[in-house]
Amino acid sequence: MKSLLAAALLATSFPGLANARPVERTVASGQSAMVGRYFTWKADCSSAFGTVKVISKPQHGTISNHLIDTQIGVSRRKGVADQCFDRPIKALAVFYKSQPGYHGVDSFSLDATFDAYRDVDTFTIIVQ
Repeated sequence: MKSLLAAALLATSFPGLANARPVERTVASGQSAMVGRYFTWKADCSSAFGTVKVISKPQHGTISNHLIDTQIGVSRRKGVADQCFDRPIKALAVFYKSQPGYHGVDSFSLDATFDAYRDVDTFTIIVQ
């Protein structure tokens, strides 16, 4: 399985800065669906890369990743828009696909480390 790695700028962890965030998504059985995006930016609005690692894998499906084009929105950290709002940026998109015919709940966890912060996101996937 591919490592969920956007760029290897950071190799250390910051346990004191880690935040746990639960994420819940509903997806169709056997179909690939984007369930998360990871990106951050510098003061000049350019991409600031980090690492996203798998902590625990889903039991009833697979996860994959792709770099995508997106726009900067409201900061998840600050809760407000800044001077970079709506500017184009690259993001690491995370996709989940269940085993064909599976219906139920699946989960996995990702560790996202960027220059100034670290998030550990636990995904609960409801497969219909």
